[in-house]
Amino acid sequence: MPAKPVTVNIELQDASIVVPETYAVTMNGVGSGAAGAGDYAENDTVTINAGNRSGYTFNGWTSTDVTFANANAQTTTFTMPAKNVTVTATWKIVSDDGSSGGTGGGGSHAPTQYSIINNESAQNANGKIKLSSKQAKAGDTVYITIEPDPGYENHIPTVLDQSENPLTVTQNSDGTYSFRMPAGGVSIDTEYTKIDYFDDVNQNDWYDEAAWFCEAHGLMEGTGEGRFDGDVDTTRAMLVAVLYRLSQSDDMSQDIFADVEEGKWYTEAITWAAKNNIVSGYGNGNFGPEDILKREQMVAILHQYSKFMGYDVSKIDDLGAYHDADDISDWAIAEMQWAMGNGLIKGIGNNLVSPQTGANRAQLAVIMQRYYTDFVERITD
Repeated sequence: MPAKPVTVNIELQDASIVVPETYAVTMNGVGSGAAGAGDYAENDTVTINAGNRSGYTFNGWTSTDVTFANANAQTTTFTMPAKNVTVTATWKIVSDDGSSGGTGGGGSHAPTQYSIINNESAQNANGKIKLSSKQAKAGDTVYITIEPDPGYENHIPTVLDQSENPLTVTQNSDGTYSFRMPAGGVSIDTEYTKIDYFDDVNQNDWYDEAAWFCEAHGLMEGTGEGRFDGDVDTTRAMLVAVLYRLSQSDDMSQDIFADVEEGKWYTEAITWAAKNNIVSGYGNGNFGPEDILKREQMVAILHQYSKFMGYDVSKIDDLGAYHDADDISDWAIAEMQWAMGNGLIKGIGNNLVSPQTGANRAQLAVIMQRYYTDFVERITD
């Protein structure tokens, strides 16, 4: 190295690195699991996926910035231009039956609908549960209407969440029940109790079911103070009143019997029955409303009522098996054959039909239950 200053000249060249400019892709209206948003360079191939939205099906892509390879595909591509790009996913609402409804887009998501399961079909229920909706959003109020079968009353329904924890159920003034929907499915159930109408009818009494059935279906009423009085004789007016209730008629007419006073509990029923040829009285202008109802009179009135209602009364029994068939009045033979042929009268044992004896209220209840379930329902189904 010389012992004097040295000058060195260096020529520098431009060695800067060129970085490509990038542009943003913004995605609107997408669901969970969407992909594709970010920064891209011009001419890059951009792949986008709309994801999924509960309660919706994908309905296509829209954009004013790019052209899609397939705008109807949930996953598609486009070529990045030299500018920022916005793409929007559109959707259709899925209805309860699985079909698609109106469209939805933008950033809003439909609230999740949770299932409401009615468990009444899983049991031998004695009533019906009706719901205001089969699905509901968290926080919605759901209404329950319960219709017990005749002769039953329902308890407050039980509503369990998906973890089988009970929810609070409100009993409303209009007889409905309601609860607030949680964020998850629920199940609904209720219990029914058979109504005990009569204090003087025990569970083991042979007519217990019949007395309950007739009261539940409005065919017969008690005698007051919780009593049925099954051993009390049935009068002619009692049977006519039962059939009047069964017909659900509001037809009124003028009384034609001298012994049927106006304003009695049976007056409307007897005048209705006479007008429609269900009863004709004794032929002397009297009906005998308080007279004991004989078995042959009972079946004759039931037969006339059945014809009035248009029921098929062709099925008969020839009565050949009954030793006292000769005791049946001539005017009641065909009617008794019909009653025996349809199982309404089963005899009193020892091959006796006993046409001239009276029927008490317990026997009438049993016969009316048979008539309603084995004849009326069978004929009208």
